[in-house]
Amino acid sequence: MLDGLAARLVENGLHARVLRPEESDAREPGAWLDLEVDGTSRRLHVELKSRWTRDLDAHLDRMVDDETVAPWILVLPRLDATRRAWLRERGINHADTTGVIYLRLPGLFIHVDGGSRRHWGTFASQKRAVNPFSKKASLVLRRFFESPDDSHSVTSLARETGIAIGWAWDVTEELSQRGYIVGTGEHLRLADAASALVHWCNAYSWTKSKRRSFVVPHLSHEFEECRASAWAPSSLQWALTLLSGAQRRVGHVINDTVTSLYALPSGPAELERLLSLVHAREITEPVPGTHTLRVLEPYYGQAALFGMSMRDDLPVLSDLQLFLDLAHYPLRGVETAVHLLRTRLGPDVGMTPADIARIERGIS
Repeated sequence: MLDGLAARLVENGLHARVLRPEESDAREPGAWLDLEVDGTSRRLHVELKSRWTRDLDAHLDRMVDDETVAPWILVLPRLDATRRAWLRERGINHADTTGVIYLRLPGLFIHVDGGSRRHWGTFASQKRAVNPFSKKASLVLRRFFESPDDSHSVTSLARETGIAIGWAWDVTEELSQRGYIVGTGEHLRLADAASALVHWCNAYSWTKSKRRSFVVPHLSHEFEECRASAWAPSSLQWALTLLSGAQRRVGHVINDTVTSLYALPSGPAELERLLSLVHAREITEPVPGTHTLRVLEPYYGQAALFGMSMRDDLPVLSDLQLFLDLAHYPLRGVETAVHLLRTRLGPDVGMTPADIARIERGIS
């Protein structure tokens, strides 16, 4: 496939020839490109990659800093605009099979955007698909929803969410291709929150979280006061969800018989100890006339608690996670999700009335 790259370079006025490993006497393995322009010969080492891996960015930075490395060019199947900008900022020569070429050497500069529908080469393996709604990947989209008016860089997204920068590149590329975000390089922003939310709702349901139910000998407000004081000294991470969370966020929800919360204990023993402090007794079926505590182990893990905040001294999930949980929840779940969307979530991310109506149709 490198012969195709050589042909593209020839089209741009160079004499180019591919050297296979057996033809090259260089110490570094791999293929090389021999270039000649205006009577001057140059040789470039080819870094051929089938996809952008999590470790590639660090590898490239090391090569840029290593003055002993021979001139080189990175070649991948496809480079999106964001990655091309990142490579140009670091002065890294690069090309892809759509016709992209960025080549800067002493006395030589070629910059072609590419975008050809007919690729000039193939790779043995293709890039893996990225699900932007998966557990760790969802942190990136959550960050855009949290600050919809801000501009984000891939580097800052990786730092703020705690994910590897290579994975952050993959996720932002997928979000960009879907049209949820726009921008390049260091300036990415949320563009289509409505589509992102519609597709996210289709990919997620609160039932993916493991659930346990308990009877507690308290009324709703009594239980919350008891739990807050009993659990305060512990390291348990927890937050109200479903109708219990919505009651704190939007205020009009009547929910006196069930308290639902996410809990992330350090281990099973910790959760059992804390449940015993509020005299919780596990049940398999609802008991009429009692208060039920529903404890959920979040399907999204730590990501589910991203953006949580305090309401009346109680931790409550973010509007985004509450909406996702309520969208498929029976017993006033959809009604409450719509109210949350209209009054808080939609306006906060700049949705239009038409956007909100579209989402309502999707979950009703």
